[in-house]
Amino acid sequence: MSKTPVRQALKLLAQEGLLELGRRRQLVVRGFTAEHRQEVLEIREALERIAVAHACREMPIEEIDLLRVSLFRQRRAAEAGDETQFIDLDEDFHLMIASGAGLQTLARILTQLRGFVRLMRLGTRRHEGHLFRVLAEHEAIVDALEKRDEKLALKALSDHLHTSEYTLTSGPDAPKKTS
Repeated sequence: MSKTPVRQALKLLAQEGLLELGRRRQLVVRGFTAEHRQEVLEIREALERIAVAHACREMPIEEIDLLRVSLFRQRRAAEAGDETQFIDLDEDFHLMIASGAGLQTLARILTQLRGFVRLMRLGTRRHEGHLFRVLAEHEAIVDALEKRDEKLALKALSDHLHTSEYTLTSGPDAPKKTS
């Protein structure tokens, strides 16, 4: 690969705040303190609450059907133990809610936030069965969306975002549970 696309990719990652300039002018992946993690969680929750509220009111049933297909694909990835595929599907699931509610700008902002969420997963230990727990949480969100129960959907989202699904393996930067 030539240097130009690599430079452009690194520049974009730096602009997104995912890379920082090190002591000797080298680029390093940004570290996350507990405060950074909390800030990203709060931003993500605020944005996704907007998406879920709109989805309860406006998402066509065909879009909810597509969420059900996504759940089926997530289950298949969980059963295969394919965490990488599951995480990709997990991220797509959340974007599908915003897009299905007709909130394209919000979907783009959530896409930008994905890099931070992925970085926050680095250095974490997953509990056994966590993929199936995440899947169950997603199912609860879709069930509430299908019932058009905004209060229940928002609670299911909050429960999902505040689970202790990921915990840091060590150090003082472990995320604090806020619910």
